Amino acid sequence: MEVIKIKKIITAIGNPEINNKLKKINNYEIINTDIQYQEGIFEILEINKKIDYLILNQFLPGELNIEELINNILENNSEIKIIILIEKLDEKIKKLISQKRIYRIINNKNINIDFIINIINADEKIKKYNEEIQKEIDEIKFINSNKNNLEKKNEIINEKNNLKIIKKNKIKKMLNKIKNNIIYIFENDKNKLISNNLKNQKKIITILGNDGSGKSVFSVLFSLALKKYHNKILILDFDFTNKSIHSIFGVKKILKKNKIYNYSENNINNLIVKINSKIDLISNIDFLFNGFNNIDYKKIKLIINELLEKYDVIIIDTGASYLCKKNKNLINLSDYCIFITEGNLIQLTKAKKILEYYFIKLKIPRNKIKIIFNKYNKFCIKNYLLKKLYFNYEILGFINYSKKINYYINKNMRNIFIEKNISKKLKKIIIKLFLNYEKIRKDDRYGNNK
Repeated sequence: MEVIKIKKIITAIGNPEINNKLKKINNYEIINTDIQYQEGIFEILEINKKIDYLILNQFLPGELNIEELINNILENNSEIKIIILIEKLDEKIKKLISQKRIYRIINNKNINIDFIINIINADEKIKKYNEEIQKEIDEIKFINSNKNNLEKKNEIINEKNNLKIIKKNKIKKMLNKIKNNIIYIFENDKNKLISNNLKNQKKIITILGNDGSGKSVFSVLFSLALKKYHNKILILDFDFTNKSIHSIFGVKKILKKNKIYNYSENNINNLIVKINSKIDLISNIDFLFNGFNNIDYKKIKLIINELLEKYDVIIIDTGASYLCKKNKNLINLSDYCIFITEGNLIQLTKAKKILEYYFIKLKIPRNKIKIIFNKYNKFCIKNYLLKKLYFNYEILGFINYSKKINYYINKNMRNIFIEKNISKKLKKIIIKLFLNYEKIRKDDRYGNNK
């Protein structure tokens, strides 16, 4: 009967959930809870010398850089196999791979328990295949030493060589499967990861930008892209000078001002227009306050908090750039903001002035506003130059100019079709926002609403 070896594993990835899931796997002995700092690894290795695997985060807190950390770990235990979770493949990691200091690497953005298990189990399978191959080689050597059975020897050698090739191909196929699994996880589990992130965390996103840069159209397209991840989405139209989102969606009937006066101020549900099963729109929130100039942002904060109980994502479309000071209140309410600008010189000059006003005059945290270049085409400034000009901002992406979207809007068609290339770019923008989300303190979200 074959004895199954129990694998001893420690995790130092800043993710207790993965540690707990690994504890439930048969034949794994998970030593300790998930380690949160570098020194903790050495404390465990001092007590337990026979650790088979260490699953390590590239950016585990501590004084050592990744190269020093791995070298020190291997000095303590030269047999340990290190599986490292990385953000990107930098020079230090490449050096450690070339020196064979790392056993496997995994993209930290797409960490998946099944993939980790496959890596560890595949190691045992490969070891088993190698033992079988070695056994066959030993048999061949034994036959080689027997000069009396030359015919039999040649026959068995050929047979064993063929088996060796077959098994080597199996190992190669298995290793390729592990390698390709990273791509598999990235492509197939990406939607699940984003969807879970959106479901678990409520988000308020404010759309800012230059006049005529396409904020309202982007708000509509962005909501349609988010719809794929099965979330309940609300668009709040704060562009009171235009109020064009209902027209873009092809909604022909909108509540009249005189009807709203019959409702109580807090009855926000009466303003909701249903676009489809997942997207709702509020286009007339100013009616509750008898006009734009009378809007009470403290009350707006209460209304939005009430709406967050019902919606996963709230998209706030803002008005003209001269309303920057008013927009400050919405920015303070938001988790993060997307600033829309075109990629031509006139729009970029305007954008620079507006952004400086936000950061210098209104003291908005720089990491709260992300940039998107909209209506991008071959006549715009080259994207590598735009990246250099906006090097100190996070650029989410470039949305191409689309004649088809204008056609759908002009035809007043309710179901806007998003072109494939734009859909892909919106998907990348969502991934950047929701998987690389840098959390802002709750105190900052509800800053001074003057």
